Amino acid sequence: MSQKIDLSKIFTKNNFLVQSALLGLIFLIGLQSLYSLKLFVDVYNLSTFKLNIVQGLFLVWNAVNDPLMGYFQDVGCGISWIMDRRKVMMYAGPVWAAVSLIFWFPLSTSNDLLVATHFLVALFSYDTLMTLVGSAYCGICVELGQDHQGRVNIVVLGEIFAIIAGFVIFPIDYLSGNMQHVGIFQVCASVICVIAGLLMFISAYFLDTPENPESKAVDVELDLLAKTGVDEPVDTDDIFKALGITWEIVKQPRFLCLIASNFFRTLRTMASEQFLLMFVPSLLSRNGFMPLGSVELTVFYILVRTLGRVLFLFLFYPVHRHGAHPTLLGLNVLALISGAVILFIGRSAYAAVAVYILVENTLGRCGAQGLYLLICGEVIDTDQALHKRSSPLSTLIFTIKALFNKPAEQLAPIIMMALLDFGGYSRYKVPCGAVVSASTTRIPVVDIGTTPASLLTNNFSDPANSTISTSIITSDPKFCVDLFEAMFQVLVWWPLVCIIGESIFIILDVYFKRKIGPLPSMTPSKNHRRHSVCSMQEVTRPV
Repeated sequence: MSQKIDLSKIFTKNNFLVQSALLGLIFLIGLQSLYSLKLFVDVYNLSTFKLNIVQGLFLVWNAVNDPLMGYFQDVGCGISWIMDRRKVMMYAGPVWAAVSLIFWFPLSTSNDLLVATHFLVALFSYDTLMTLVGSAYCGICVELGQDHQGRVNIVVLGEIFAIIAGFVIFPIDYLSGNMQHVGIFQVCASVICVIAGLLMFISAYFLDTPENPESKAVDVELDLLAKTGVDEPVDTDDIFKALGITWEIVKQPRFLCLIASNFFRTLRTMASEQFLLMFVPSLLSRNGFMPLGSVELTVFYILVRTLGRVLFLFLFYPVHRHGAHPTLLGLNVLALISGAVILFIGRSAYAAVAVYILVENTLGRCGAQGLYLLICGEVIDTDQALHKRSSPLSTLIFTIKALFNKPAEQLAPIIMMALLDFGGYSRYKVPCGAVVSASTTRIPVVDIGTTPASLLTNNFSDPANSTISTSIITSDPKFCVDLFEAMFQVLVWWPLVCIIGESIFIILDVYFKRKIGPLPSMTPSKNHRRHSVCSMQEVTRPV
């Protein structure tokens, strides 16, 4: 029988403050993931070749960046504030928000090398600070709730705040006309970055946290002492000791299943996020269905990004009672059925394609963070119990996980762009993107990657007056038909492949969880008590 849910443990002061900081995080992450790729490819004119080089270099940087931040926060490096998660969010959060502005102000739109350099610098600086702040937030969430029910409570409130954050799309997309008015978009992005920085600073400033960074470092040192049998404190910078702890984590079967399943989920969600603004205008808006710049298109984007979180709230009780694994598998089955149905219907039914995009994004986003946060919490508990650690290495495990999962964020756009280019996207996006301005959009510029001038010189211009025709193009050249069919196939088949891969490893994780059995009860001694960053049971004094 499941425990009775106490709502008073969800809406606590500390929990509310932590999720207010999450609001700022989602503002920045959503802005970057939704708009940056389209901006650089279709507005700054970054070539696919240079894009792949940048993403490849960035993939290598992630291999150094993520575990480095984890060791700083969990093992210690002599910098006291970086081991204090509250201070990390308070100091690094506003800096991260300021650095995010680099994306939105181009150095050039004609020099491909300069545009690629701009993208590289923006990605490197943005992701470094995002990792620092994000790992601090994840560590707070896991240690805030010391059991499954406590973590579910945290995740649920986080989903509520994430739904609120999703509405930030409306002013940005509507006022900028789906990024066609770049100047207005830049103003909106700047305002959002300022608000996000203030949210993280204010939330962290008033957050109550009992943990002392120095005692955390001592706990990790004592873990190392227990391994080596040395009587004197060891240097936490000792690379061999750090690698020893890392290997203990990496070789656990449940950790391997976690990173593999989350890898496929990341491939799926990042592709949906970053290519949404390419698929929708190409497959729907150009045919007069939800025209660019219209209110209905903006509302559609909001629904795509928020319905998954709303669905997760309705799954609160099943997750609370049955756990994350059955919930993920059930959502994946529904997504497989949805993909099979749209393949049978085809891309000519625009309403059906729109519904599929909405359903796929809803199911893919539902619990994409929260459910895996619960599974990762189980892995952290397993690691602490099996290796008899005095305190949970939550941030370290999150960042080692990121070491394997973060490459999926770079591989997703590389693979997707390769698949789209195989269908002719880079070659034909200009001639195949032009549609009728008067009857299909309320903004003068209608395309999937061109400037207003390029629209007036393509094959669909009216030869009588060199302006765009006022009737919808009813028959496309064969190369356009092939392009849009290829885009449709990529839109549907990519999630299906990712869903199958994810489900296989979720099932394996269930098997290993049952094989390990119930964890031994952890009763920390007086000197090695497990601290929460901010407890849901009581409000403790601030640092």
